[in-house]
Amino acid sequence: MGENLYEVLEVSKKASLSEIKKAYAKMLRKYPPEKYSKEFSKINSAYEILSDKEQRYEYDQFNGYDSNAQVMLDEGLKLIKEGELLEGKNRLISFIKLEGDVPSVLHELGKIYAEEENYTKAYNIQKKVFEKSKYLTYSQMEWMLFYLYKLDDEEDLKSYLKKGILKFNDVNLYFNIVDLYIEDRNYEQVREILFENVIPFLNKRGSVYGFCELAKYLFRIKEIEKGSKYLTQAINLEITSDNNEKLELIKGAIIEILDFENANAIVICLEELISYIRDIKSEISEEDYKNNLGWATIIFSLVKEMAIVDRDNFHKTLKKFLLASVKKSIAIDEELKEKMDEELIFYLEKLKEEYNIEKIKFNLGILEKFHKELYSIDAKYLFDKYGGFIPYEGEAKNKKTNVPKNKKNRRKSKNKKKKLSFFICLVIVIIIALLRFL
Repeated sequence: MGENLYEVLEVSKKASLSEIKKAYAKMLRKYPPEKYSKEFSKINSAYEILSDKEQRYEYDQFNGYDSNAQVMLDEGLKLIKEGELLEGKNRLISFIKLEGDVPSVLHELGKIYAEEENYTKAYNIQKKVFEKSKYLTYSQMEWMLFYLYKLDDEEDLKSYLKKGILKFNDVNLYFNIVDLYIEDRNYEQVREILFENVIPFLNKRGSVYGFCELAKYLFRIKEIEKGSKYLTQAINLEITSDNNEKLELIKGAIIEILDFENANAIVICLEELISYIRDIKSEISEEDYKNNLGWATIIFSLVKEMAIVDRDNFHKTLKKFLLASVKKSIAIDEELKEKMDEELIFYLEKLKEEYNIEKIKFNLGILEKFHKELYSIDAKYLFDKYGGFIPYEGEAKNKKTNVPKNKKNRRKSKNKKKKLSFFICLVIVIIIALLRFL
């Protein structure tokens, strides 16, 4: 618990707004800012909170009680934070018995019952929160929807969801419920919420963030054409805020939904993105323009390759490797990279043991297509080991000087054999000529 703001202004918790204003003026006379800067800072901060209705209400939920009640509340919240849920719950129950149904404390208590999977109890407590609260918070609405979902109460869930959207005007309330349905693989409900609620909401008050998130969910439930449509809508949506922030949201969405099944649809989106980046050239710095255009151009080329490769129906390990490698190149994930490297090396070694040279060549050919434009350490290792690597310009010049010793020795051995063969042939020719002469 921090310093009691009522004590800072020397008023009681029940003080009216006019009393708080008078107390503030009195404290300023007592501690003029030019002499007492530290005291003034505390006094001013206390006044800013206690003179604002919502801020004061929020502060009052957890502060300003008599010493016994305050200690009980602080200890309860601390125990919960430390994972001692049972002890923390008992402290909060004791506090409520002393101070009555304080909405924010009830809300914390309901969350503990949810942790214990007693969703009926949590829901009943949350109903009290809704009844008692003057200023309902976004978190309180989120938890109410979660309890109703767990209780499988579709009717009340839709009713509260509608109330939440009207109050907070936030599409994330829909997305939070969609996440729960996806977790339970209830894709019909996901489809229903997206088409009946999210799309109409975003068509009226859409944002780049909203359209990007919608596209991710649509791609996830295999609505690829519609997903592509709304991602394109995000790209072309006019904004008044930071263009770089918009581009980061779109790039993040592309990375997340990128898959072989989606490649053709993402190619279309990337064409739109490249066009958009060129259109806003004058609105962003030259460095940001080059970085974003470079990123979009490279990923466009790679995704086009993905769309072609998919038709060959090659081994799933290689498919996973290529996808991870492309994603790694545009959004580095070292753990994923290492895992894919190990899987692919194991797969190629297996083919080698089976003497399946043709399949190795085919797989390396696909890898070569992917990495001709985007350098990859793991790809270079595989090409060096199994053959078929076409180095970048610049590396090619150094390749002869960087050849490993064992390769140099093999080359020397081959050269010696060639010289020896030539010498033997020459001796034979000379002997034949001599025999004829004799």
